[in-house]
Amino acid sequence: MEPEIERVSRDLFVSGHYSVAVQEAYKAVDKFIAERVGSRSVTGTQLMESVFSPSSPKLYWTERSTQSEVDEQKGYQRLYAGAMLGIRNPVTHEFNWVDEPEMALELIVFAQHLLRKAKSAKMEAIQKENVTGGANG
Repeated sequence: MEPEIERVSRDLFVSGHYSVAVQEAYKAVDKFIAERVGSRSVTGTQLMESVFSPSSPKLYWTERSTQSEVDEQKGYQRLYAGAMLGIRNPVTHEFNWVDEPEMALELIVFAQHLLRKAKSAKMEAIQKENVTGGANG
């Protein structure tokens, strides 16, 4: 298991706090991606749609030169955004949204996959102006 997820979810899961364990796993995915791309204000669904955009991704796995590669980028964009919208948001706002260990484990394993996939992604090249604070400096 990825240490970011294990650190925040393991003890909660073992002690029967399934919803909170799932919530923390998806927050860890969101936090990792936000930190990797340097996002300080955008999180969740909006962040995932932007970061994994097929037309101008900040994180990507292929050059998107074939239809299959474009489909992979688009599919993962939807998986990441959907995970934030359909899992992280409800588990954060609903009490005991996940109350069975099997369901919690499945959702944590999916978060694990998303985090591992994000770690393997290539990052867009950062323009020199953004790194140095301006074209002249």
